[in-house]
Amino acid sequence: MAAVILAVVGAALVAGAAFSVVRPVAAASDSMLPTLVTGRRIHFEQGPVGTVARGDIVRVTVPWVREGDVLNRVVAVGGDRVSYTAGATTLTLNGEPLVEPYLREAGRPSAFAFDVTVPAGRIFVMGDHRLNSRDSAMDPVGEQQGTVPAAGVRAKVTDSSDGFLLICAVGLVGVLMLATSLGLGLAALLARGAARRAEFPFPHATSPQRPA
Repeated sequence: MAAVILAVVGAALVAGAAFSVVRPVAAASDSMLPTLVTGRRIHFEQGPVGTVARGDIVRVTVPWVREGDVLNRVVAVGGDRVSYTAGATTLTLNGEPLVEPYLREAGRPSAFAFDVTVPAGRIFVMGDHRLNSRDSAMDPVGEQQGTVPAAGVRAKVTDSSDGFLLICAVGLVGVLMLATSLGLGLAALLARGAARRAEFPFPHATSPQRPA
């Protein structure tokens, strides 16, 4: 029974670790400069991403890009009001200036003016290279005002080596548990075989008698 439990838990850990990390891929555009350099290898948390928060860098499906997916930063979430007035040096989020130290062009937070209240369940996303990014600010007067469904987030960028190592460690523990369960299973089979042989011993072979 212990071997079965170990096998089930180990398989779950291995599957969870494999599902939590996308193989490293290269950033395909410079819309997230300087945070993500074109060609740099980055890791994604894939699968259910849970809550999407402001500041997260996400791979999200958007309607204004033919290829479907972009890498953008979440600037506002459901219930937020985000705006930009031409000539301003910052975006305004819920009435307060939004400090964005990660921008490529400091003091130029958008190429377009907009004033958007994000509906529940949707997000407003922008690239860090604001003057060269295909993002929510491109479509502020559309039906959804440039917002996209939070459910359209396919993965989250993780830049934490600690998080990546933790996921690898979880996978390794799962592998060790699977190996242990296999060892216990083999030991149980051998023990059963020995018990059977002890209970039903084979008759000893006798040497043939020579005729007198």
